[in-house]
Amino acid sequence: MSKIKEGSLEGLLITQYYQEGINSEFYYNKASIFRQHDLNGFYSLFKKQGEEEQAHKMKFFDYLMSRKVNLNASFEKIPKFVITKNDELIEIIKEALDNEKENSKRIKNLFVMAEAHGDYGVQDFLTWFIHEQDEEENKFNALYKAAKENGVKKYDKFLPKTCNKSVGDKMKRPEETIERIDLKN
Repeated sequence: MSKIKEGSLEGLLITQYYQEGINSEFYYNKASIFRQHDLNGFYSLFKKQGEEEQAHKMKFFDYLMSRKVNLNASFEKIPKFVITKNDELIEIIKEALDNEKENSKRIKNLFVMAEAHGDYGVQDFLTWFIHEQDEEENKFNALYKAAKENGVKKYDKFLPKTCNKSVGDKMKRPEETIERIDLKN
């Protein structure tokens, strides 16, 4: 069995692959809490986000397979999903925002590491994710602010109008060329 060096670019790509699956489980778990409270707008949004995170995991899988990376290699730091007991509705939305911020940080760190190694293939692959994370952070930041100002239950009825974008549409690469990505955030 081959061993992947912890903290290596390849190791961090594998970690992010697993992290995308954990992100998916996080959103499905939180969707079930909203379902228990009959908040169908939030339930649908979090369920769709779980599906989107699963699609992100598959993008990482396909990329890792294109590089012939062995996911069965000896690797010590495989992230695990931990169920949080928080069912305070506004705090769940805040937790989702914090989760997206952490995910953005990991992906930007991967990009910087790829840049330092001169690995333009990884940089190109991660560019889409950087834009995606900006979008997701903005979405959950706006969602948190609106739910906090209006109340979760009151805001829930407006969500079906804002959640109609399909996961497949979002998975397409942006057409515009990126001149420079802000990695300081």
